[in-house]
Amino acid sequence: MRKHKIVFAVLMVLAVLSTGLFAEGQKDDGKLKFAIFIANNSNEFTMSVGNGAVQRGEELGIEVTVFDGKYDQATQINQIETCMVQGYDGLIIEPCTVDGLDPILKQINDAGIPVITVIQEVANQDMVSSFVGADHRAAAAVQMQACVDFIGGKGKIAILEGTPGSDGHIIIKEGFESVLAKYPDVEVVERQNAEWTIDKALSVTETWLQKHNDLVAILGENGPMALGAMKACMDAGIPTGVNGVYINGRDAVTDELIAVMEGNQNATIWQGGPEMGATSVDTILNLINGKPVEKRYMMENILVTQENAEKYLNIRKAMK
Repeated sequence: MRKHKIVFAVLMVLAVLSTGLFAEGQKDDGKLKFAIFIANNSNEFTMSVGNGAVQRGEELGIEVTVFDGKYDQATQINQIETCMVQGYDGLIIEPCTVDGLDPILKQINDAGIPVITVIQEVANQDMVSSFVGADHRAAAAVQMQACVDFIGGKGKIAILEGTPGSDGHIIIKEGFESVLAKYPDVEVVERQNAEWTIDKALSVTETWLQKHNDLVAILGENGPMALGAMKACMDAGIPTGVNGVYINGRDAVTDELIAVMEGNQNATIWQGGPEMGATSVDTILNLINGKPVEKRYMMENILVTQENAEKYLNIRKAMK
């Protein structure tokens, strides 16, 4: 009788093993694990996307980890590969470049891991299940139109651009050009990559101001670059905002919103970073559960000026 009990116990263990309950990568707590890969997590907007994803994960009992690619494609690919090996259940990617992730995306698809893009797209979006972001082309058109209206449809302007080859820069430039094509008297006298950062934008703008004394507007393809331009002008004793050189950016980061409220920056664009992060987590979870998802989830683009800046500053403060 004792022998039969031993044999039965052994058979039960073998049955459990055959179900995969003790398979490699099984999570002890049973929680799903998602990874969100941010191209460069150094500004408040991208941080808000990651934070929104983490917060939504906490609400759903999902472990969400944010990875910073530091605008280095090799670093981002290495991070993705590591998460695949570690058994993450879903991957959310803001690509460093539009066309550099095809090989790793193929590996992800072959492994059957749900994957989507956020903030920026890849060239071949068919390799991912969905995109969560904002219509950057439309936002850029709103941004440029606000500038053109303020300067009366004529004058010399300069544009602080993001990293060449990134989806964000390519689409924003297209949005700018769609408006500029209607205003031949608006002359873009300077364009330069400021790497999406405030420090680089400050340095670039300082050089521009030494070359031009008749700039009527400086646009940043994101918020930090607009802030860098504003600081360069202020350091040079040049008025900005409602009483000087027109400055606008995007992302509606805290310092931008304060500058807009004070009249030193004219405008910015609110694109719902936290909502992007939360929606990304919801989308991956739906994919895991076999529910249908949309190919694109787009947040609303809202022009923020002195009239409504306080509202969005209060929203931003509440997120922290």
